[in-house]
Amino acid sequence: MALGSWQSTASGLRFREETVGEGELPVADLRVAVQYTAKIASGELQGEVYDTTRGSGEPYVFKLGAGGVVAGWEEGLSSMRVGGRRTLSIPNSLAYGGQSYIGNKQRVPPGSDLEIEVELVGLYGSVDYSWIKNVFTLQNAGPFAILIVIGVFQGLAAMPRDDLPPWVAELIPKVLGSQYRKL
Repeated sequence: MALGSWQSTASGLRFREETVGEGELPVADLRVAVQYTAKIASGELQGEVYDTTRGSGEPYVFKLGAGGVVAGWEEGLSSMRVGGRRTLSIPNSLAYGGQSYIGNKQRVPPGSDLEIEVELVGLYGSVDYSWIKNVFTLQNAGPFAILIVIGVFQGLAAMPRDDLPPWVAELIPKVLGSQYRKL
């Protein structure tokens, strides 16, 4: 790819490589960190910035492939490497379509094409939830059930006794034992 020349994809997305990154390629389910400036590229507001991270010092981080940004942005990022800078020309069919969007700086009218100058600054693994399957097992179900029951009965004990069915009110001291104190 030649720097500065526009490339097109089958979907209609166009992009221009400003700097080719030398880092990793993002894949779906990774969190990507980007610095960007997003502009309206058509209509009477053409050229107006509607959102940016520039100047804030903080990149925008989102999970690639989860629909957190418009489809054209996800497609444009998916072939970038960390450290790369690119300008994306996104047709409205890959942007907000017939809907409007309220950005930090400007409203995007329905049917607007977008231009996003983006830099891929980092990749982060998705949150690892594998530990959950080791904690919440059938062998551990008993202690977790006990904790849930105690929590429910502590909540019931905080209620006025007259608001509870009599059989529940009688169960509270039996379940909570020494934790229960009548007021």
